[in-house]
Order: sequence, then C-alpha cells, then structure tokens
Amino acid sequence: MGDVHWSAAFLLPFALSSCGGRSHEVIYVDADADEASSTPRTSDSPSKSPVQADCASKFETAAGTLELITLSGDCQAARGDTTYSAWSSDGRFLVFDSEADDLFPDDVNGASDVLLLDREQGGFELVSVSSKGEPGSHFSFEPVISDDGQLVLFNSSSANLAGLAGIHLYQRDRGSKTTKLVETPGCPYRAAMSGDGQLVAWEDWPDCSGGLDDGEWVVAYAKDSTGTAIPLAGEPGQTESETDNPAISRNGRWLAWSERPPGTRGTRIARLLIMDRETNSLDFGSSRRDYGFGSTGISDDGRYVVFSIQGQVQRYDALEDTVQLVSQTPQGEPGNDNSYEIAASADGSVIVFASVASDLVDGDGNGTWDIYQFDPGTQRVRRLSIGEGGTEPDDDCKYVSVSGNGKFVSFACKARNLSPAATSGDWQLYTLTLNEW
Repeated sequence: MGDVHWSAAFLLPFALSSCGGRSHEVIYVDADADEASSTPRTSDSPSKSPVQADCASKFETAAGTLELITLSGDCQAARGDTTYSAWSSDGRFLVFDSEADDLFPDDVNGASDVLLLDREQGGFELVSVSSKGEPGSHFSFEPVISDDGQLVLFNSSSANLAGLAGIHLYQRDRGSKTTKLVETPGCPYRAAMSGDGQLVAWEDWPDCSGGLDDGEWVVAYAKDSTGTAIPLAGEPGQTESETDNPAISRNGRWLAWSERPPGTRGTRIARLLIMDRETNSLDFGSSRRDYGFGSTGISDDGRYVVFSIQGQVQRYDALEDTVQLVSQTPQGEPGNDNSYEIAASADGSVIVFASVASDLVDGDGNGTWDIYQFDPGTQRVRRLSIGEGGTEPDDDCKYVSVSGNGKFVSFACKARNLSPAATSGDWQLYTLTLNEW
C-alpha cells in the first residue's frame, strides 16, 4: 500500500481498538420499569420460537440451511417489512429492523423497531428502547452489532430516546440496559461500528430530508467513545468534497470510505480511501476512480476491500494493488445488470452481495434481485436465495449481511414461495447457514 500520512491537524485522535431450536419467552422491555422482564405470552397468543421445529421454518437448500426468522406467535410470517440486519462475529446474535407489529407484545408505535434474536436461547429482544425501558416512539432502523452482541448501534427518529426531534444515532448497551446518544453534526445514515463498539462511523447529511441544496455536502465522520466527530477527508483542509460509504474493520484498525472530489457531483467519479489507524496513514487505493454507491466491506488485516464500481462488485487487494471482479459470470465476464449491497467476513474470504443480473449462475430465470456468494480463490459464484429443490424466489431478495466468521448469511425477501408461511409479499428476514462449497 502506498501510505500518505495526514498532517497533524487531520490525525484521528482515537485510542486503538483491541483487536438451536427450542421454545422460548419473548423478551419484552416494560415501559414502566428500568429492568428488562421476561414476559411469557398469554395462552391465546402462544410464544413460538423462530427456530422452533413445529413452525416448519427451516429448509435444506443447495447452499445450506435456510430459515425464515420473522415469524409471529402463530407461526405465520410477520405483518410488515423487515429489511436491514447485522450479525455478531460468531453468529449467535442477529439484529434487524422491522415494521411488523406482531413480533413482540404491545407494539403500537406503527413504525419500524430494532430487535435482536439470540439464536441459542431463542426469543426476540426489543433493542430500540430508552434507558428507562421505553420503546421507541417512532422509526428505528439500520442496526449494527458488536462482536459479543452486547452493543447495538442504530438510527432512530424516536424523540423519546433522548428528548430530541429528528434522526439521531444511538448505541444500546444490553448489559447495563442503557441507551446513549452518539452526537452527530447532521442527520446520520449508514452507520458502521468496530467489533468492540468503541469506534463508529456514519454518513452525515445536512438535514433529514434526503436532498442536497447548492453548497451542501454529504460527509462521512468517525469518532470513538471519548472523542469528537472527525470528518473523513481525502486531503488535509480540502472542502466541498463528498465522502460516504464508511466501513470499519471488526478489529477497529482500518477505515474505508469513498471520496467525491469537488465539482464532480452527478458523476460516478470517486475514489476509494483506506486508513490505517495504527500508523495514521492513508492509502488512496491507487487513486481508484468510479467508486460506486453500494455498501463497503473491509477485512481485519486491511488488505481486502469489497465495493461497487458502475454496478459491478469488486474486491481490491491493497497489498498487491489489484482488483478482482466479484459479480462475474461463469465465463468471468461482468454481470449483465447491477450488483451491490455488499457484505464480507472478517478475513475477506466470504463475500456476499445482491444482484439483479441474470447471468451470474446458470438457470437464473426469475428476473428478480437475488443473493450471491463469491469465492475469491476459485472465482466461483453461487446463488444463496433459493428454496427447497432449487426453487427460485418469485420476488426480490436484498439487504444482505454476513457474520464475522463467515458461516452465516442473512437477507430479506419479498418472495411468496421460499416458505409456506411467507405469502404476504412483505419483506421477510431469512438466515442461511452456509454449507461447504
């Protein structure tokens, strides 16, 4: 890697980070208490674990064991969309956002909540709550989770979490049952977090409308648990450049993001930047241009960064300064349509992504977004979003995530034919325990 050292004014002042299937009770936070209580459902609304055998939610596929996670107490798919999800490193804990109103008792806010599934103990835990145990009053979304599953970072427009209007970033400590505000200059989206939860990064918008006026810019920021928000920039003192798509390695050493130079809004011209926090050095990825707008993943050793370029997924090897095409056909050619929404394991060897291309695998005839895995060693691609007997989903599958150990994948599907319970057309959350390939 060609290291470019930042001037002292732009060094980040961060301390280095250290590197089943049984019935259950629904974990519910009582709004009138400070403690979480384990509250069984009543007999007319029996509790059913998402991994309980009598719900018939598991299916064997060519890629592994597929499981429908968003099941209500009567073994039916949840009422409402479930989209973003994230894993703890070992795959025990899974967090996700859901607009469904039947995944935990007394869900009356009419908005998305952040929930956690303990895959060993079973049961959903409501995470988007205040330190007093009050469920969020409005939308909570885009969660990420620490390696041990104790800290959850999420966005929320719930004014009762910290007494603030607008969208803000929060970190929930499940051990101490506290929820703290992560102060941001503007409106945060696409947050990332190190495995120990001590380093966070996000895209910061001037306001929460989603639009940009002249003279306004999206800026990626990073901060640790004691520092102030520091903008991630490409050049010391550079202004009017947009930076976005921040990613953090699980060990907290490496940051990656994209930078759009001044005067290039409306184009695909951007470059990939990689920072080593141990040496406070910055690599420009050989000034790699045409960096896209999908999610980003970086390995713990900082060597591999997975990102999108003009609708194709690429894997950058910073040591060799080479790029490998990920979204490739069996002939090694780029896919015939867009691929992005990327996730990668901690060592960079398991890469998953969403694509609407129809030529990445043989026999793809559904014409929808699917989930794929790429093997960097063999350069093979396989489809993960398939049901029993190779059933192709009849609607889109997106919002992909992978555990740090590379054994588990989650994604959301609108398909009505991947599970007998999922027939409503809402986005439902599935997990896949990968088999040998």
